[in-house]
Amino acid sequence: EFPSDLPGTASGGASCSFCTIREMDIEPSAESATPAASFPHDLFQLASDVAMVGAPPSDLVAAQIFQKHPLQNVFLAIAECEDGSKYESDLCTFLDRMFQTGPGQELMPIALPYARQGLEQGSTRVRQLACAQLGRAAAHFASSYDTEYRDGYFTILVDAIGDADSGVAAAAHDALCAVAEANVVTDAPGQAATCMMILQKLAPGVGEQNTAETRLRRHALAAAVASTSPGAADWANGMGLPRMLLGELDHTKDPLACVATMELIGEIVEKAPSSKAAQTLCAATLPTLASIATGAANSDESAGSGFAKARAATVGARLCASVSTATGQFPAATGGDSLLAALHKNLTLAVAGDGDKRDGEVACVAVASLCESAVALSSESSNKVIELVVLVVHLGLGGMRVPKETRVAALHAVASLFGAGEHHGRRSRLAAPLEAHEPVGVTSDASATIETFSREAVYDACAAHGATVGESVAGLLEKGGDSYLELRVATYRLVASLGRRPWFAKELAANDKAIALLTNPERENTPPGCRWRHEAVLGVLAAARAPEGETKISHGVASRLEAAAAGGPFGGGAGGVGSVAQVAVAQR
Repeated sequence: EFPSDLPGTASGGASCSFCTIREMDIEPSAESATPAASFPHDLFQLASDVAMVGAPPSDLVAAQIFQKHPLQNVFLAIAECEDGSKYESDLCTFLDRMFQTGPGQELMPIALPYARQGLEQGSTRVRQLACAQLGRAAAHFASSYDTEYRDGYFTILVDAIGDADSGVAAAAHDALCAVAEANVVTDAPGQAATCMMILQKLAPGVGEQNTAETRLRRHALAAAVASTSPGAADWANGMGLPRMLLGELDHTKDPLACVATMELIGEIVEKAPSSKAAQTLCAATLPTLASIATGAANSDESAGSGFAKARAATVGARLCASVSTATGQFPAATGGDSLLAALHKNLTLAVAGDGDKRDGEVACVAVASLCESAVALSSESSNKVIELVVLVVHLGLGGMRVPKETRVAALHAVASLFGAGEHHGRRSRLAAPLEAHEPVGVTSDASATIETFSREAVYDACAAHGATVGESVAGLLEKGGDSYLELRVATYRLVASLGRRPWFAKELAANDKAIALLTNPERENTPPGCRWRHEAVLGVLAAARAPEGETKISHGVASRLEAAAAGGPFGGGAGGVGSVAQVAVAQR
């Protein structure tokens, strides 16, 4: 049960059984002495309306609401609600909105006993509200030197990180992060002490850390606090955050915790790759990730294979790409070259048709991440990256025994190398949108080298199975049905980027079947297929529109490309026939 009495002061002195807005020295203005009739007088209806709005009311309206519905009455109403009911959810959301107003903040001291009691309730929604309110209280006292208040609030919230409900743990995490970030923004006097106090409570051996889930939650909070400032990063390193995460990677008997730790490391570094905490963490964990990716992390195969092995390769590539872009230097000596060697081994086996097919697919995904970093492609390790690209090209356009999933990943990797974005055939659409995207972002010797090796790899891969470039592309696009949609989308994305190169566009134009598949709007009937087919047309058309002499494309092919581009993704523009939406013809 919630407490029946409310302390009348912040220190918990004299209590009162009924608290109103006037007793908290919040005097309504003259025109608002009588509660306004613009909001429902029934508490549950009012809570439902406020929860639906999505934003807190004005201070004037909030003062009138608190005058009509004293805080104690709201808490008592929550206590009487059934756990998980709509009434309870609306009342909790209502209070969360009200505490964001000026009058609500003035009432904060008398609400804290309820917040502490709320964390002991069975309702997850009530516990989430309690975390949010305690976070506001912690922020209120964080800039002061009242260590007793700060210590108490931080202890309660850090303990809530281990709550059985992930939503409550997330609310506690957000509340503590908001306190740390707010003090950095405002440069409050107690900022350093605030971060230090939070990190101290997350140190090894402090609090309940019995489960892997609880440990990872605490590590994630420590990393989030560490990223707020260089001083906080030093504190986190001093308390051994990198060492703790490395310890989770060594948990061979819990591969799920190992995989979750890898993903956590990736998220930490990608969120703020230029921060000291991220760079320290990358340098500490990348060698271990590279070791796991090779399958030689330890004698127990369960940790060095399967999902852990695959995630180590992809997360390691993401770390290399993020840190390279942020710092301008590829982390070769701190595990980067070891990761490249592991990827090279897996790709070589995939090209030969040996090894685990999943390893080849994962290696292609990892190379795609590296290809999005201009620094990684132009660094001292660029020759090793180029070797990976050549192998990926062979998996995408060559080979007869390449698994479909591996081929899809390889095509996407090559497309990313040559500038394809998440939704368009060229990531930088505003700057010279008709030109080809340089592999390293600018015209340079590194870009020219990558272009040369990749072009030769494309021809070699296609010739390996006795086909031209146009025939190889047509062979991939002619595979119809939903089961091959991902393969066609990957091929379209490849054409959307490589098609801007005159040599590639000329090869496609020489194959009537490839052009027919690209320009036929009825070929695709799903949004991804339609949109990427159109992007592929735009890519080849960009090369066709180049000055005469650079690309030898016949007038007839150019006209078909122009018509397909004018028709839009679904073929209905410029008088086109258009594709029939799949949802309109599917049997119910």
